[in-house]
Amino acid sequence: MTHNTDVIGDPSEASPARRALGLAVICAAQFLVALDLSIANIAMPHIAAELGFEPGSAGLVLSAFAPAFASTLLPGGRIADLYGRKRVFVTGLLVLGAASVVAGAAWSPAVLLVGRVLQGLAAAFIAPSALGLLTATVPEGPRRERALALSAAMALSAVPIALALRTRLRR
Repeated sequence: MTHNTDVIGDPSEASPARRALGLAVICAAQFLVALDLSIANIAMPHIAAELGFEPGSAGLVLSAFAPAFASTLLPGGRIADLYGRKRVFVTGLLVLGAASVVAGAAWSPAVLLVGRVLQGLAAAFIAPSALGLLTATVPEGPRRERALALSAAMALSAVPIALALRTRLRR
């Protein structure tokens, strides 16, 4: 049994400002998830030197996020359906923030690896709940199509931005 407490009444009844704010938050979250996927590539040489990684083990940190994310994406969506998309979305953002602090303050390769895995798990709850919130709050039709396109564009823009940052840091 699902409990949809995310939307009260008809989505078209929400004020345009409230819908715009919701869309902005959802797009920012999608951007964060995609950026988190590729962000470790930017500073990995510096991180490996600072934390004393053994040769060849830095790649494990780079790839820790993706399997955690991919393997829990479907359960994350189901949990969002069961417990409320907004609740799961906010919880995922809080966990992602905490995991980012852990990864950023890592004092050993193991702590960094745990932080990256937790980031991937949190992202797996954010992404489907964000998409569910978007489709539940934006009325069907051209508006929803534009909102979905904007959300996808924000997620896709994270990769070239991460690459641009990487190039800039190398200078």
